[in-house]
Amino acid sequence: MLAGCDRDTFKNNDRSFEQAEQKRSAQEYRTAVALYEKALDNDKKAADAHFRMGMIYDANLDDPVGAVHHYNRYIEMQPNGMHAKEARDNLKRIEPILATKLAGGTLITHSEAMKLRQENKDLRDQLAQRNSSPPPGGSPVNGKIAARDAERHPAPGTRTYVVQQGDSLASISRKFYGSKTRAKDIQDANMNAVPDERKLKPGVTLIIP
Repeated sequence: MLAGCDRDTFKNNDRSFEQAEQKRSAQEYRTAVALYEKALDNDKKAADAHFRMGMIYDANLDDPVGAVHHYNRYIEMQPNGMHAKEARDNLKRIEPILATKLAGGTLITHSEAMKLRQENKDLRDQLAQRNSSPPPGGSPVNGKIAARDAERHPAPGTRTYVVQQGDSLASISRKFYGSKTRAKDIQDANMNAVPDERKLKPGVTLIIP
């Protein structure tokens, strides 16, 4: 019976990939990305799904962070695959653009960009720790108000992301951290905006810890 369940799951993931291809051809890019995400559990299709998402984020959604993540995942899974050269060429082109965006318009090196991202994370962690502990004489309510204000008005340099159609906390975690395991951290950093993942709505700006 378990083997039958595995076969059904595989078929569903295979269908998700085919549906994603159809949506990409129809230029419904957000829906295509959501379907490719579902296909990642299919070992035979996962690498191709990463490459396709890299192309969509690169060419259609102006999202270099997502493009870099998915191109890198494809290369990790298929270092000599049929799309490996194209993925590497695209990374060489995108990474300077990404570095420029992270630097607020000033061209910086890849290592400096990574340092900047780490500094943003450290800043957000410090802010979250401060907001989780009310000041002497304060109250938990004041702590919640401070956390809400921090979400609405992030400190300069704090990394943020605007939720898109088809996004989930898991897919956002994959985009920034390469794994869905940081989804709970993202939710915790946005406790007022996303008290429940079912309330994750397009257009909401999230702090990425």
